[in-house]
This record gives sequence, C-alpha cells and structure tokens, in this order.
Amino acid sequence: MAEGSEAQAPMAFFIGEHLPAPGSALSFDMLDRAASDNYNMISAHITNINYQTKVQAIIEEARSNGRTRVYIPGLEVEDVNLHPDDLVASGKVIGVTSQWIELDSLDPLIASASRQVLHHEIGYAGFCGLGTLLIDGPKTAQQNLAGYCMSIVQGLAINAYLTINIMLPALGPSMALNQEDLDVSTQDSTQTPEVLYDELTSWDVWNAIRTSARYTSRLGLALKVEYSLPRTHTLKRWFSEPIRYLIIDSTAFLLNTKGYPVLTKPHQKLVTQFARKNPFYLLSNTRYAESVPENPADVEFPPLGSTVVTGGARQTVSVTPKRRDDPQSYRKYLHHHLLNLPPPPPLDSFGAGYQDYLQSPLQPLADNLESMTYEVFEKDPVKYNQYEKAVALALQDLHEQGIEDICVAVVGAGRGPLVTRCIRAATNASIDITIFAIEKNPNAYTHLMKMNRDVWGGAVTLVKTDMRKWEPPNTYVHILVSELLGSFADNELSPECLDGVQRVLHPTVGINIPQSYTAHYTPIMAPKIHGDLLSRATSSNSVDIYEVPYVVMLTAIDFLSQNNAGEPNIHQAWEFKHPVPADELEHDCGFNEHNQREAIAAFPIPRRGVIHGIAGYFECVLYENVDGTAIVELSTRPDTIDAKSKDMISWFAIYFPLRAPMSVPDDSEAQVSFWRHTDGRKVWYDWMVETYSFVLSSPEGSLISSPLTLPSEKSTTSGYARKRVPIAVSEICSSKKNGCLM
Repeated sequence: MAEGSEAQAPMAFFIGEHLPAPGSALSFDMLDRAASDNYNMISAHITNINYQTKVQAIIEEARSNGRTRVYIPGLEVEDVNLHPDDLVASGKVIGVTSQWIELDSLDPLIASASRQVLHHEIGYAGFCGLGTLLIDGPKTAQQNLAGYCMSIVQGLAINAYLTINIMLPALGPSMALNQEDLDVSTQDSTQTPEVLYDELTSWDVWNAIRTSARYTSRLGLALKVEYSLPRTHTLKRWFSEPIRYLIIDSTAFLLNTKGYPVLTKPHQKLVTQFARKNPFYLLSNTRYAESVPENPADVEFPPLGSTVVTGGARQTVSVTPKRRDDPQSYRKYLHHHLLNLPPPPPLDSFGAGYQDYLQSPLQPLADNLESMTYEVFEKDPVKYNQYEKAVALALQDLHEQGIEDICVAVVGAGRGPLVTRCIRAATNASIDITIFAIEKNPNAYTHLMKMNRDVWGGAVTLVKTDMRKWEPPNTYVHILVSELLGSFADNELSPECLDGVQRVLHPTVGINIPQSYTAHYTPIMAPKIHGDLLSRATSSNSVDIYEVPYVVMLTAIDFLSQNNAGEPNIHQAWEFKHPVPADELEHDCGFNEHNQREAIAAFPIPRRGVIHGIAGYFECVLYENVDGTAIVELSTRPDTIDAKSKDMISWFAIYFPLRAPMSVPDDSEAQVSFWRHTDGRKVWYDWMVETYSFVLSSPEGSLISSPLTLPSEKSTTSGYARKRVPIAVSEICSSKKNGCLM
C-alpha cells in the first residue's frame, strides 16, 4: 500500500480482494486494477467458463449414453486464467478452485467428475508456483461429506507444498439440507427428510474435514463473514480453529451518513477479536457498486433510519441516497480499523511467538536454570508487586506482635528479584530485618554475589545450597519466601521443597509466603495443539508425547464447559497449605505420601465439540493478614486472574493431552479424574476422561429419547427420568516416565 500515512504505518496485516467467479476468461486488467487499488493480494480462479462448459458437456454425454464413469481431461491453455508468470511468482495471487463442482454429490458421475476437476486444478496450481488455494466447502451439510473429505485428502497428496484452505460460512444454518439441494437425478420422496441445523452445522462440516485429514497443518480455514453473524459461543468455536483467511463480504458493511461503507458494531468486534490470530483479510463482492442502479431503492441495503439486528445487537442505520462505496473505500475502512485496534493485552505482547507452542515444564530441582529463563520470570510487572505487598503485610503483623529481629529467608532466590522486593518492603515499613538468600544453582549464586555487592550493599547473607539442606546459624526464620510455583501450582515440586525447609521456620509465628495454593482444571478443545502432537508422534522419539504435561500459552482453544454467562467451568483439583502440620510430616515415613492427591469433577457440556485435552491453572494466597482484612493473591485462571492479579504474565497454563480426541454431543458431560502420585523419588500425574450423554428413561428402564435440552435434575414428569448414559472413556494417561525428580 503506497498512500499517505498508510504507507508510513507499520503493518502486520494484509488485505486482499476476493474476485468473483469469472463468467469468461478472467481479464488481467482486473488483476492489475486490484493491484493499483493497493490490495496486498488477490484471489483468482484457476479455470474459467470454458473449462466448466467442456466438463458439463462431457458429463451430459456420458449420462445420455448410460455410463456411470467419466474421464475428465486435463487443462488446456484456453481453460486457465493463471500462468507461471511474474504476477503469480510474486506470491500475491491466491488460487481459487472451481466453485461449480460438487465434491459431495450423491450422483457418482458428478462426484467423480468434480474430484477430477479439483485434482487437475491442484496439480496445475502447484506447477504455477501457487503456495495456497481456496476451495469451496460442501454444498450441503450432510449429503456426501465422506466423498468430499476423500477428495480433499487425495488433493493434499498431489502437492506437498500447497496449503489448502476450505471456504466455509461462519453461520451454520446457511448450509441446511432441503430436498431442493439434492441433485435432480437422485431425488425421491423417501430419501432425505428436511432437517433443521443449528449454528454449529458449519463447524461440524469443518470438524469432519480436518479430522479426516489427521489435523494436518497444510489444511486451514477461510471463514466467510456476511451480514448475519452467529452468536458468541459459535464465534468462540471458530476462534479455536486454524483460520488463515477472513473473507468479509460487502454485505457485512452498511453505509454511513456520508455514503461510505462501515462495518457494523458486531462485525467490528469480530474483526478485532480475530485480529489476534493475524489472518489474511479478503474483501468480497465490493465491485458491484460500479453498476449501482440509479434508484437507490433498488439497492439491497436497509432503508434510511431502519433498525437491523446483527448478531443479537440492534443498530439504527442511516443511508444517504448518494452512494460512495467502491473497492477502495472498503479497503481503506478496513485498513483504518485494523490500524487503530487497541494494543494487545500484556500477555499477548509478552507471549508473542509462544501462542499454542508446547514447552516441557521446568525441573528446577534436577536442573540448573539458565539466566534467560530467570529473565523471562523477572519481566512480570505484577507478580513481584504482589509479593512485595504480601511481605509488607507479614512484616506489619509480626511487628504488631512485638517480634523484633525479624529474619527473612528467600529460598530459591534465582537472580534475586524477591530479595530486592523484601528489602524494599522492610525499608518502606521502617522495619529492620535480617535477610538470607538461598540458591543451589552455582551460576545464579555468582549473580547473587554481584547483586549483593552492587545493589544490596552487602546486607544479604548468601548461602549456596539446596534449601532442604540449609542449616541457619542459631536462629529461626520468621518469613520464608519462595517462588517455586509451576503452571499447575505444585508441578515444580513446591510442596516437596517447602516441606524440606520447613524445619527452619519459627514453630509458632513462622510465616510462609505463599501460604497456600490450589490446582484447577477444565476440558478444552485444542485442535492446533493436537495437530502439533500428531506431527511430533510421526517422528522418531523415545518419549511418549501424550504422557507429558506441557506448559503452553493457550490461545486457539474453546472451553467446552461453560456457564450461562459464557464463563468457563473450572474446578479445583486440590490444595496445599504451608507450613504443613508437624504430625503429617512425622508420619510420612520418607515416601512423601502426605503430598499425594486425587480429584474428580463433572463438567456439563452444553454444545457439542471435541475434547483434545485438559487445561490446568492455579490460584495462590501469598498472604492473608492476621485479622483477615487484607489478602494478596495470584491467579492464572482466565475467569479470576483480572480480580486477583490482572496482567500477570509469569505463568502460562499447563496442558494435559489425550492420545485420542473424544467427541461429545450437545447436552453431555465430561468427568475428569486427576491423581498426583509420588514414590519418594519423583512426582507425576495420571489423568482420565469419561463422557456421558443424557436420555429419557421410562419407569421400566427403556430409553425414550435424547433431546438437546433437558432439565438438569431428575424429573418424574409423566413417569420418565433423565438417565446418564456413558459414551466413551479415555485411557489413563500417566507422566510417570517423565515425572519431576525430587
């Protein structure tokens, strides 16, 4: 784009034009004009009307001769719109396959011919050097979806370098199947009754296609956005999918009082939300304005002052008789909107490049961390402020109890950020403290020596040892400060570490910061992560990748269990408190049995989906003062983080994968079981998922129906009860082979 201020602005987005299906050989003047309109890219059909006419003639000739098979010849020069020239080689052209073919037709003649056409076009696109293709989705929702899937899977094998993107509407009901949708030659009165589909129908189609293709990263989505939008829960579902193109139709725009096109408020919200996925934008059907009828009443836009309902939101629209919309005005508006998006939240900026990227959890007891790892922790602007507040409250409580010579120990001091905050809290409270910093990592200890010399003025006593072996000199510690929490709270062995150092804590007034922490979990749909694991599983690897919990910045996910407000249902698994009662430690016999835990929770799933794994989070009470009037907390739960530690970025979530995804229907339930095991040498987790549906059962026990919506409690109306019926069960996944070493 080379115009005024737009050319000066840094852009991380690309806007293209989705050209209409050609009625004849596509004019390269159209391509040139789109380029001159400052579009970054253009979608163009590979073949033209000549090829369509030729193929249809072959089909009719075969049908008239009673043949059930047909051979479609390859492309000839008069059939194609594109050639391997400089324009295609520039990478700014997106290939579009023929939209008149019917890969899902029930007529084997049409289905076979369509499949051959598609594969000819894929082969030619690869020859021309195109990197990506747009392919129209099935014509109906449930006609011959298997045939469509087979055509796509075979097409992916034709060229290993092409990316295929399936064009599907965001709103599902537009794909409802009626008798009229069937090919004339296959209609009969008993074959297919009319079926009502909901908003997830379009997603159902996509789920079948990508599952048949084994979640390959070479298969993506081109989501078509038109005037009508689905509700929020459907948009959340689409957000979890690999949307590479957002095709925005001109009907998504309304005209403002000056006659220029603008997105409605719901459409603006959609574009803002999906900008996090950084898709390519294609504007569709924007050139019809060049042939607008003289009478504005003939234009299919709401009349002046009318009220429209879009995605559940009402909006009054003013339209002037004089229209000023053209391809440039649509592009300029979208460019302006994207350019003026609010800055991303801190976690997005901090985690750029880490979205849905799987990382193995740290093992700080077994490994010595690198400086870069510590530096990442220290960039958090929230966590250390919370720690400082907690230490200040603890110092104040001890001071008010008349305790003098307060001793503070930071165990696992790393590069020293908590030490700095403890000193600052004491200084601000005008309370003198004795402070120790305990660190086993010899490299980090060297850095602590530098900090003590240059920053802390020698005020800190440094000790190079494992905290569990530390023997303080003739004193008890009053405040024991640690930052040993992992993404699931206890997965980096905070309980085991603090158990080992608890003996140095004052037996009556000693304070642990943190005082307690809880692990939390919920089933999620995570197709991108599952696809990544599938690709890793095909490579030679001695580690079972499905029996390892991963630290990951969860982005492309959908929470399958949600309450009526749209918030995820997240259950607490277990809790750890510090200090541990002395009798628990005394009866442990050295096998760490008191730190074993187990949990089971049922998650209602209102809308169908696929469970790919379990997301884990934690909450933590750093300190609650003696009279209970103040509490300092941390949280990574998406529904409580803003209330407890807004903008905290230190921890990503943890992800427990399932080897085989589990499909769940509408109005179903997932029961998730978790175990924290230990043998005194290492700690590991086991996890398992069971799924259930609900049916009506008569007093005699026969199943009557399986409605989408039933009362949550058992009902005796008409003598029937709501019965919980098992659907599937996962294997018990275990991270024992990759457990965290003590």
